[in-house]
Amino acid sequence: NVELVSSADNGSLGNDHSHTCNSDIGYFIRCSPVSSSGRYIASTSKATNLVSGSEDHWQIYVRDMQLTTTEMISISSNGSIGNSDSKAPSISGDGRYVVFESKATNLDSTDNNVRSDIYVHDRETDTTVLISRSYDGGIANGVSEAANISSNGQYIVFQSASSNMLQTPTTTSEIHVYKVKNPLH
Repeated sequence: NVELVSSADNGSLGNDHSHTCNSDIGYFIRCSPVSSSGRYIASTSKATNLVSGSEDHWQIYVRDMQLTTTEMISISSNGSIGNSDSKAPSISGDGRYVVFESKATNLDSTDNNVRSDIYVHDRETDTTVLISRSYDGGIANGVSEAANISSNGQYIVFQSASSNMLQTPTTTSEIHVYKVKNPLH
C-alpha cells in the first residue's frame, strides 16, 4: 500500500520538490528519516503549501502517518520559520527529535552566518538548538553537514570542516566526524 508523505494536512500534494536525504554535500549521504514504527517520516521540501506560513526555501517537515498531519521542523524556539535552506533530516526512533543541516541565520541566536550548521528540534517542546558549536559554545568556523541521530535520540553524529570544534584546533581543509550528546534529551 503506497501512501503520500509530502502532503498537507488535507492530503493535497506538495506544490514543489520534496526529498528524504538531500544535502549540500556533493555525494550520497545516509540519513534516517523514518521513526522505528514508521509512524513519523521526516523530509525536506520547497513546497509552500504543506503548512501555513511556508516560505520559498527548503524546509524540514515531519509527517505523522497515523494522524495524517504535517508539521514544520525548521523553526526557531520562538516559532520563526528558517530564513534559508534546511536539508537532510534524521529522526529519532520515537519521532521526538529531528536533526538537520541549515543555512538559516534565525534558528539560534548564536548562528549568524549562512554556512550549513547542524540543529536539533524537539517536537514535544518545540525547541530548536544549534548543535555544531565551537568547543567554547560559539559558532563553528566551517561547514557542518550530514547529521544523524541515534535511535534513542541521545546522540548526534555529523561531519564538519570547522577547525574550532575541539579545544585543540584541527585542519580546516579536512572534514572530520563528531559525536555529541543531544542537549535536549
